[in-house]
Amino acid sequence: MSSPDTIEIAVGRPDGGRAWVHGWAVLAAAALAGWAMAPVAASAEDDGARALPEPMAREWQPLPAESRALDLEEAVRLAISHDPNLRLRETDRDFSLGLLQEAQGQFDLVISSTVRGEYNQDALTESQLEPLREQRDMLQQDIDAGNFQADVLTQSRLVVQRLQANPDIGSLTPAELALLDPDFLTNVGLLDILIADANDPALRQQLEGLRNDAIGAEIDILTGLIDDARESAMTAQDDLTMLGDVPDIDESWFGSFNLGFDKTFRNGLRLSPDLDFTGEGSNYKGKPRDPQKGGKGIPDLYTGRIGFSLTAPLLKGRGKVSTGAFERASEIDFDASEASLLHGASETALSTAFAYWELLGAQRRLQVFDASLQRQGRLTELSRGLIEADELPAAELPRIDARMANARSSLQVARNAVQLAAIDLARTIGIELDDAADAPTAVGECPEGAPGMDGAPPAPLVTGALSERRDLLAARLLEDSGRVLLAAAERDLAAQLDFTTDWSLGNAVDDSYSELFDDSWVGPSASAALDYARPLANNAARGFYSQQQALVAQSQISARNLERLIRSNVAEIWQSLIDTRAQLVHAEAAVEAYNRTVEDEFERFRLGSATLIDAILTEERTTDALLAQIAAQVRYAQLLARLRFETGSLVRISDGGAEIDAGSLVSLPEAAR
Repeated sequence: MSSPDTIEIAVGRPDGGRAWVHGWAVLAAAALAGWAMAPVAASAEDDGARALPEPMAREWQPLPAESRALDLEEAVRLAISHDPNLRLRETDRDFSLGLLQEAQGQFDLVISSTVRGEYNQDALTESQLEPLREQRDMLQQDIDAGNFQADVLTQSRLVVQRLQANPDIGSLTPAELALLDPDFLTNVGLLDILIADANDPALRQQLEGLRNDAIGAEIDILTGLIDDARESAMTAQDDLTMLGDVPDIDESWFGSFNLGFDKTFRNGLRLSPDLDFTGEGSNYKGKPRDPQKGGKGIPDLYTGRIGFSLTAPLLKGRGKVSTGAFERASEIDFDASEASLLHGASETALSTAFAYWELLGAQRRLQVFDASLQRQGRLTELSRGLIEADELPAAELPRIDARMANARSSLQVARNAVQLAAIDLARTIGIELDDAADAPTAVGECPEGAPGMDGAPPAPLVTGALSERRDLLAARLLEDSGRVLLAAAERDLAAQLDFTTDWSLGNAVDDSYSELFDDSWVGPSASAALDYARPLANNAARGFYSQQQALVAQSQISARNLERLIRSNVAEIWQSLIDTRAQLVHAEAAVEAYNRTVEDEFERFRLGSATLIDAILTEERTTDALLAQIAAQVRYAQLLARLRFETGSLVRISDGGAEIDAGSLVSLPEAAR
């Protein structure tokens, strides 16, 4: 994958030379071209990504304690809003969401850009300085030679000019003769001899004219040579002046801009377009580029390239089976986490319902024991009155006191049970308690037993449970997720064979970066390659495949076992409901009978037709009947909640999540009616 955006900027050229300015100008132009290309590359994004919801997890705070009376529906709603265990399920769901988002990241369009500039100064070595010095030395030699030659020729011309005034070679010194051209001297000497031997005045005059012409011609020749020598010296001087001093520092600059895009598609293809521009130059510090003025004479070079690379896996990693496996598995795992979260809402509702019914039962038992204590008080008053009237032996008084103490003890135990049940309900809901007095109380009535329950549970009840249970759905989804990874692991057992092709257009120009963007780009240039790789033992791929096989087997066992447990739990709860409803009918009949009997028994005791033991036993059995009725009512209500839970109908699942229906908390599922 491409690296994140990086910018490397070197220290700039101190003298702000034109080459450096030109280099950054081409970078700016390349940046604009890359910016214009970005939307084109972005359009390569495929639409296979799943839209992600927002995270649910938020800062959790316990519900502040306050003395309150709760019905079942409100208790369950508060628990679903504040139960820390359910909030933890939300964090698990958000964690799965993060894993899904991370898995989608491998298909993100990655834009990378690098802007780089360099400026370097290097001292010239002796081997580099030597030819530069030789060049200047040679010019200096040319200057010296030209001046020397001009001076010598000037002296020769002076001698010739003296000879022109006095054409007597014999008057010249040897040094002066050495300055003259030997051929010239020979010619003049011959003419002098001829003139001396000529007797004819006309011939003499003619020969003297020839000698004067030769001397004048020599003066002209020497004058031309003097001019040429001085001009050569001046030219060399001008060249040396333009070259200037020998440089001692070599400076170079380099600038580049790269804009790249990298996109891996869910079918395994990988597309990587890129845009690259560079500029570079080199010269001696402080010198113009012209070599006649001391520069290197090397023009700045600007290059541009636009191209793309395409990689297609042909075996291992080919297609969505392998490339998109982790993303699809993460999607399924996320769905499983959401299903698990919804099941967590059902678990919270069930535990809250159990705690609520336990508290309501404890409160009812407290009422029963309080009523029992009041009845026992009445019986104690009757007994003491009968003892004072000598109608009951005083020996019965300890029996009465013992029963009264036992009733008070039972009442205190019932109070403690109410307090513990209230604290447990507060703990289940998520209420923060500092004082047990702030624990909630339960208000409401236990559900009545539904008629018509008999035999095995209805078939729709079991099939509905298997389709509605969110934990079973989560288990099946995890099995599906494992199979996705197993299929990818099986595909990855193959060797790796990738086809890669590169296509590009390019251009290179000297000096003028603006010419880089004309229509003379060369291309396309293309290359293709096949890359093959296969580990001989292939242990990594085989090991991963074996792991996935084991994980799929584990998830399959978990899902099938959970399905088995749901079936057996539904059957067990259904039978328990039938038995508990029968117990409830009998308990209600017993309570109705004992409620009539206890008052009659007290009256008979007052009249002396019944013993104290009969009255005590009748009161105890009345209390026991009431307690049995309450136990049956609480058990029946809890069994209803369990049946709803086991069939996945305790809470209603909608697009908005888990919703509470008060009726579903205290009634049979529709499939059981």
